[in-house]
Amino acid sequence: MFEYRPFVDQFLDYCRYHKKLSEKTVRAYKIDLSQYVLFSDTLSKQALWDYIECLNKKYKPKTVKRKLATLKAFIHFGMILA
Repeated sequence: MFEYRPFVDQFLDYCRYHKKLSEKTVRAYKIDLSQYVLFSDTLSKQALWDYIECLNKKYKPKTVKRKLATLKAFIHFGMILA
């Protein structure tokens, strides 16, 4: 289990200033991460599986892929910090 909330803003700044992503992309990442924050307090394997199941019920596959790509990038960023 990983306490991820303190790193969300750092991740968005990293995307904005180091990766030089567009503001539109950073906004989409922020929305995707805030939706996950509302879904779960933790970043665990079970929470992720539950989230994927929930996403697949609500969104089209293309949207689910993007939201999962955001989480993947965020998790990779968290691993760099650890």
